[in-house]
Amino acid sequence: MPEPGTPDAMAALDIADINARLEEFGQSELHTAPTFLLSKSIDSTNAAALRAAGASAAGTVWLAEQQSAGRGRRGKYWHSPESASIYFSMLWHFDEVSGLDGLSLAVGVVAAELLERMGVSSVALKWPNDVLCEHRKLGGILLEMQMRNDGRPSVVMGIGLNIALPEAEAKQIDQPWTDVSSHVDACPSRNQIVADLAYALCEMLPEFEGGGFAAFKERWDHFDYLSGQHVDILAAGSARAGLALGVADDGALLVSVDEQIQSIYGGEVSVRARRSE
Repeated sequence: MPEPGTPDAMAALDIADINARLEEFGQSELHTAPTFLLSKSIDSTNAAALRAAGASAAGTVWLAEQQSAGRGRRGKYWHSPESASIYFSMLWHFDEVSGLDGLSLAVGVVAAELLERMGVSSVALKWPNDVLCEHRKLGGILLEMQMRNDGRPSVVMGIGLNIALPEAEAKQIDQPWTDVSSHVDACPSRNQIVADLAYALCEMLPEFEGGGFAAFKERWDHFDYLSGQHVDILAAGSARAGLALGVADDGALLVSVDEQIQSIYGGEVSVRARRSE
């Protein structure tokens, strides 16, 4: 594998290359295989996926070299410089909304396990959607749902991963950040990472449909950044302090507040770790 920052490590995304790598993984064994749409520049891969969701097959992946309006949870801007990161959105069709609890956490597990396979140590998942390394943001996850004409849900799973951010671009990021190339001796090509990510998601999603998040809870626990930490829960303009106790089988964050365990759901709160270091 090429060294971080070399032309091969940051080579342009190429669908033929990605598909060739998928064939090496055993793409034919997947129940639903991914297909790819690549843009040089786009407003947002999630936005593009939502626009086309009604006419697109499950497993379709939107990729871009650059986003002009990348976004994270709660509409926060996601800095998206050209050819420096992965901007990835996969569409999947589900039968019921009720079975989707914890899906964003399961997607996070897939991303974190991929990073570990690449040699990135100290990967952590901060509930509900942040991918961290050494307390700095390495990536993020944004899930958005759209109902089909038959009343069943389609979900777009957006994943952004910092691969090798140019210093000038990185100065515009307003929070502690890091990238893959800062944590590995040899950085895989983005084509390799995309192929691995798409394959892993297409393996995970049928399992999630069958058993929900409970089947992934133990794997989440391995990466849980907040468990055992004092946290501030921010909701409806007020704040509460509590102790994070991990997650429930439905993906809810469990927090002890005034000696009572509360279940916190992603649509209701933001969580900020309070660490002494």
